[in-house]
Amino acid sequence: VGIPADKLSSVWGAFQQVDQSTTRKYGGTGLGLALVKDLVGAHNGAVEVRSVHYPDDSPPLPSDPPSGTTFSVCLPLNQEIGNA
Repeated sequence: VGIPADKLSSVWGAFQQVDQSTTRKYGGTGLGLALVKDLVGAHNGAVEVRSVHYPDDSPPLPSDPPSGTTFSVCLPLNQEIGNA
């Protein structure tokens, strides 16, 4: 399910749902992404979201990418070099 561009920033708030019908269909409280962002941030990481959304009145063409949302988490890699 894609998320409209004007709603993407709202996915990070605690207890936020972009669309209440999604809550009825899939369940959930809207807390998960807020927790992920906080935990990743605590480790100096970043979370990105990319989404392709087609409004109901504008269905995609066969050549368009499929609708959907992708979340990416990037965490820094710390390597400690010990004395051997």
